[in-house]
Amino acid sequence: MATANELRQMKPDELTRMIDQQRDALFNLQLKLRTGHLENTASLGAAKKDIARLATVMREHQLGLKRATTAAPARKTEKGAAKAQGKSARATKAKAK
Repeated sequence: MATANELRQMKPDELTRMIDQQRDALFNLQLKLRTGHLENTASLGAAKKDIARLATVMREHQLGLKRATTAAPARKTEKGAAKAQGKSARATKAKAK
């Protein structure tokens, strides 16, 4: 499944087609689950998340919302920065006091 940024670049009719395909796939997965033929139950959750992602992007198109298509750089927290340096966050805080 494509990322949300890739989906935002698609046309609404493509999104509608993809939603229909994902709903059919989810139905088939649920059928396999009920008959005992589904080996990977995690695929149910993944299919639901894909449908939700598609529906969200479709709704953004309907409302005319424009989102940035590039991801913002991740911020380092104090804990993350200390971990990257091989120190504990407590030791870093203790030195700051």
